Amino acid sequence: MLRKILSTLSSISFCFLGAACSPQIPRSQYLVYVDSATSGVLVPLRNASGTTSTPVQFGGETQAMAFASTENVLYILNSRIKGDHLIGTAIPYNLTTQTAAKPITVGTGPSYIAITPNGRTAYIANKQSGTVTPIDVPTDTASKPIRVGLAPSYIAIMPTGRIAYVVNTGSNTVTPIDTATNRASKAIEVGDHPIQMAITPNGRIAYVVNEYSNTVTPIDTATGTAGRAIRVGRVPIQIVIARDGETAYVANDHSNFVTLIHIRPNTTSNLRIGGFATFIAMAPNGKTAYAGYTSYGSRGLVAPISTDHNSVGRPIPVGSWPCWIAITPDSRSVYVANCDSATVTPINAHSQTAGKAITVGYNPTSILVVPLAAP
Repeated sequence: MLRKILSTLSSISFCFLGAACSPQIPRSQYLVYVDSATSGVLVPLRNASGTTSTPVQFGGETQAMAFASTENVLYILNSRIKGDHLIGTAIPYNLTTQTAAKPITVGTGPSYIAITPNGRTAYIANKQSGTVTPIDVPTDTASKPIRVGLAPSYIAIMPTGRIAYVVNTGSNTVTPIDTATNRASKAIEVGDHPIQMAITPNGRIAYVVNEYSNTVTPIDTATGTAGRAIRVGRVPIQIVIARDGETAYVANDHSNFVTLIHIRPNTTSNLRIGGFATFIAMAPNGKTAYAGYTSYGSRGLVAPISTDHNSVGRPIPVGSWPCWIAITPDSRSVYVANCDSATVTPINAHSQTAGKAITVGYNPTSILVVPLAAP
């Protein structure tokens, strides 16, 4: 059952006439980084060729990662045993020099990382410590940990960057953090065992996925109050929201359908897929949501969902237990991490067909697409 969720994909900035900015990166020029949990290995894949580059060894267990585009740095969360203690760190890996800087000590059991829209601050949820560690990205310096609820497992940041919302799985709450002061506000009570959340593009509503109560809780971000819980499928694990902010898509781990929440009235409908969902991701262009699932015959498949018509396309075969999905910023290529197969399956988004699986490390914990810097 899914516990760790992929960090939000980074986007490319475009140049406008008369503006001073760097040249655009060609469409195919991306690197796909696959984080292998138990072996502490980072595997780079070249988007254009689908081949692997030399793996980067970190040791310990890697948990999640995020890309700070302002510094061209990946932050990889890592846990390792030192003496009798479990040490949590964030490792800055510079993509320009292909070198790792000194690990930054964070809390115990770092499980998720989110970076503010301006790229200046990274927030790390420390699941065993019950804290969030802010890191100043330009200096790689950690600030004092912020006390939140029990077992924080996910962080979502407002589009304005003003508030970071921390999902506390162990205390059934969400803690808002003011990013200007790094102070936590009063926790908001939600459903049983919340594990993930998403915020509408206009920043007005945050939707929290409650795994054990089979609900999604809407939060009014202006007032910090929770609304009436919305009933979805059994064991919901993840939610994504369409680019137009009209519909949210909920992956249910124990139901053979994706639940659609029609946001303005907060009513629901279901789209049937061929098995239990393991992950869902939204293409950056907002036209397609991709739901990974395992069929009743234990086949790994991905269901493409058209957001224009809210219809499910032909399922795409992938590897065993598709558990994470990353999409290139141009929405042309989809990469599916298959946890049980230790592979990544590339998908051509135009033809909705899968390419040859790429072997990576066992149990890839996350997958992330970043622009390939010009040589």
